Formats: sequence, structure tokens, C-alpha cells
Amino acid sequence: MNDTILRWAGNKNKIAHEIFQKTGIKPEQFNNFYEPFCGALGATLNLLNNGYLQNKQVYLNDKNAEIINLYSNLRTNLRNILNEYALFNNSEADYYTIRNEDKLPSFGSRTPYYKNARTIYLNSLCFNGLYRVNPKNQFNVPYGDPKSKKNIHDITKLQNIQNFAQTIQNFNFSAIDYVSFIQQAKPGDLIYCDPPYIPLDNKDSFDGYLGKFDMNEQCKLRNLLLQKYHE
Repeated sequence: MNDTILRWAGNKNKIAHEIFQKTGIKPEQFNNFYEPFCGALGATLNLLNNGYLQNKQVYLNDKNAEIINLYSNLRTNLRNILNEYALFNNSEADYYTIRNEDKLPSFGSRTPYYKNARTIYLNSLCFNGLYRVNPKNQFNVPYGDPKSKKNIHDITKLQNIQNFAQTIQNFNFSAIDYVSFIQQAKPGDLIYCDPPYIPLDNKDSFDGYLGKFDMNEQCKLRNLLLQKYHE
């Protein structure tokens, strides 16, 4: 069973196949699979586990270049990333030290493998698995509840990272705008969209983590999908 390595708000890792079942979509009805807001890959892996993506080209995109870099590097540099990850400690003090590194000029000289390992580490320990950055693109999610934390070096977690790296070997990743990405799909391909949520009130919502995705963007996405449907 393939599983995600990142916790992610709104993850569809348990229900994506149910959405397909309720809408009557069958694997033989589409060619390639496109997901412009792939996040932690919960929906993609759920569909793969339930037989929807076998023998299909899978194209995955997200505006979050940090997680796309992580996925891309895991396929070719797994050992280097795990070696860096092994050096992290599970404590609140260490969490804030590592979280705040991207505020330092020296962070730019860190290796890509260190930055990839840091992404996994922060996601493992942060509050509710949220991904949020400030206007300077610095990660600012607080430490989560230590009572709910498992050992970040647990053998099961490490094996899950290794399995994940193997599973995504043949996936095609990009970090471009969703319009350009969706335009690449051809007639007969399936485009699965789970965009950032529209806020129900004036409070902070998921749409603000990497730039606004307001009602205008929702309508723009809808119109683009209708256009692709009628091609």
C-alpha cells in the first residue's frame, strides 16, 4: 500500500477513489492523469492503490516548489536525504532552531538534500501538518502538540519514505502555474482538481498559504476546465 510522507491539510488520501466511484469514472475511460494542485500526493496515491492509475502517465504539479523539489530529489538522492534527516532531533527547541534557519543568510548555502530533509522534519512536527509561509517565504507554522508526536526516526516512517521514493519514480513533476499545466492535457486525459479552499469568513484560510486563490481564481479555473472539456 502506497502512502504519503507528508501530513497535509485537506488530504484526500483516504477518499479520492470514493469520489471517482460516486462520479462513475473508470480507469479505461481516460488516458493520462493530471493533478495541478497535488500537495502531499494523497489523492494520487489513493487512486494508484485502488487501480485507477496503473499503466498511465501521471503528471503532478504544485505551486509549492519546495515539495516538488523534495519529490524530485527523493527519486535520485534518497540516501543523501535520509542521512541528513537522521541528524535531526525530536524536540521543540530543535524544531524552532531548524524552522528559523531560512531567516539566516547561511541557509542559501545549505545542500538541496538538507533542505529536503528539513521539509520532511518540519512537516512531521509542526502544528496539524500545515504548510504556511510569511511574505518573505519563510516557514512559520508553530510546533505541534508533543503528546501526539511519534518518533521521527521510527523504522516505519523511514521505510515509508523509502517506499514513497520508489513509488514516484515514474511520475512527472512540475512547479508551474496551474493554467500552463492544465493546458498541457490532451483530449482523453483526466484532470483532477482540488484547489485551495475559499474562506468561509474573513479569517485566515488555506487559500493564503502560498498566495491568494480567491473567487476570481476559482472562476478562472472553472472556465479553463470547461474549455478543456469541450476541446
